[in-house]
Amino acid sequence: MRIKMKSYVQTSKSSRRSAAALLMFLYSLLLTNQVTAGMFGFFEFHDVHLSPEIEGIVTLKGHPLSNVVITRELTYGKEYLDKTVTDVEGRFSMPAVNIRSQIPGKPLDETRNRQVIVAEHEGKKYVLWYAVTDSIKPEISVVEKLEYMNCELSKSEKLQHFTKQENPSFTHNIHSVCRWDGND
Repeated sequence: MRIKMKSYVQTSKSSRRSAAALLMFLYSLLLTNQVTAGMFGFFEFHDVHLSPEIEGIVTLKGHPLSNVVITRELTYGKEYLDKTVTDVEGRFSMPAVNIRSQIPGKPLDETRNRQVIVAEHEGKKYVLWYAVTDSIKPEISVVEKLEYMNCELSKSEKLQHFTKQENPSFTHNIHSVCRWDGND
């Protein structure tokens, strides 16, 4: 009985040493080795494009509207919010928004980039742009549409489809009161 007990104790000590050595090895491999960290994308930060630069004009029955509050809400893991106001000619602009994030490196992640731009005039909110995309890079159709937004507030909000130039089999589905290329 004593011999069996002694061999169990020795095996137990040996297993603990092996487990401790394995843990130390994994710790040094995963947490301190920059080359290894680069091999696993979930440790890296990636460039994520949330929105291109935006320029537009807000009108009501063809007349430019000044002092209209434009709010842009971008969501990618967390929310990014900024605001501007239209000038006397109804024009507004907002800078491009790019972030660094670890989200794209997460295995099996399907986080989407949600873009919402709203105009508030006389207590009413108008959707100038509502889109959701899975891209973290600038998309040609989105850049083209947001570089000049013609937003007539008397128009009804409409679901509009724009071909993705990067993949013509798919479309961007945009909700907006704005119109492009004469698509009323």
